[in-house]
Amino acid sequence: MKFPIICATVASSKIGSAFAPKGFFLKTINQQHVKIEELKAQNSQVQEIIIENQRLNDILSFKKDLAFKVSLARVIARDPSNWRHTIIIDKGSSVAIKKNMFIISQRGLAGRICEVGRSTSKAILMTDPDFRVAAVVQRSREQMIAAGRGSGLCELKYITEGADIQFGDIIVTSGFGGFCPKGVLIGEVVSVGKSVNGVISGVYVKPAAHLSRLEEILVLLE
Repeated sequence: MKFPIICATVASSKIGSAFAPKGFFLKTINQQHVKIEELKAQNSQVQEIIIENQRLNDILSFKKDLAFKVSLARVIARDPSNWRHTIIIDKGSSVAIKKNMFIISQRGLAGRICEVGRSTSKAILMTDPDFRVAAVVQRSREQMIAAGRGSGLCELKYITEGADIQFGDIIVTSGFGGFCPKGVLIGEVVSVGKSVNGVISGVYVKPAAHLSRLEEILVLLE
């Protein structure tokens, strides 16, 4: 009479062991998913470091070729009240940064320092309506002022009568005023309005610098 009980016990044990690996298998899958997500996060961090190092190498190489003194700074924030046109950098008066110094990227002029603290500074970008810089048409040498338009563009102002300005012209800084060196790339003319009494109006320039992508900039020192 004991044999059936033994058989039942053995059968029960076999059934239990058949189901045990499933729970273990599910646990292993979950652990693998967690591990994969961790590896993805680590890979993302590594990629960011590689990209940042490449950017820094590029901008340091660019810095060596400049004919004027500059200070490398990182963009650490944007002003929430003026997100599109204002940045905060990690350099201030402790390293001789001063108000009205211009900032550039590898692609060209980016903006101007407007406020200076000891370890940080605020800069307006060149599309800000308060931005101004003396400019010249590289081809014809016509001189004017490039002003922020507030819509991702700059507008050329104080254009003289009969000025020679064409679509596609390259605009650079003229060096007048003493704050910004001569020959810094501003951008390209993308729109030329009608001439009224020999004076052209509505001349707009697309900045060469990618202002929405700035992560490191160079401050033009005195």
